[in-house]
Amino acid sequence: MITFNNEIVRKLIHLSSLIVPLHLYYFDKTLTLYILIPIAIAFLLIDFLRINNPKVENIYSFFFNSITRSEEKKSLTGASYVFISSCLIILLFDKEIAIISLLIMTISDTMAALIGRKYGSIRVGKKSIEGSMAF
Repeated sequence: MITFNNEIVRKLIHLSSLIVPLHLYYFDKTLTLYILIPIAIAFLLIDFLRINNPKVENIYSFFFNSITRSEEKKSLTGASYVFISSCLIILLFDKEIAIISLLIMTISDTMAALIGRKYGSIRVGKKSIEGSMAF
């Protein structure tokens, strides 16, 4: 399990994905997807290489091991899921709904993780009631 301080760093990085709904607000869906799809593909490629190539895994670990969850070591990272889901949300929904959905995904997930890690005591599976309430 990563430390609470590393969870804060992880969530600060996660909050940087707010650039996606902000870009979508100021520009159209097509331009946003032209930028976002290659980024999503790049993250998928990095994850694939990291999982299957020890040299790439060592480089990745040097920079990101402290903020990578143990369950992500041999699977896609949260970043890949964020970019893939952002592309799908923008493709499938109206612009206004996509913007709101992406804002909720980014801000609520961050709050749920931090509150759940700090104050979560009532567990339902791997999640806490406190974190779910913060979401």
